Amino acid sequence: MAIWSGLDEIAKKEERPVRELCQEVDSSRPTTMPLTNAIRSYVLDYFRRSDFR
Repeated sequence: MAIWSGLDEIAKKEERPVRELCQEVDSSRPTTMPLTNAIRSYVLDYFRRSDFR
């Protein structure tokens, strides 16, 4: 799935484990937002802010 591939790519670029990124997203998301949705938003926002165009 593209979202998980994107998350793997972010982890490699940031030199951080995927689990650590997911924990960061989990701790900063609104309690009403499912974790999967928060991860999707994180990946999308990351690539929107980057030079990966």
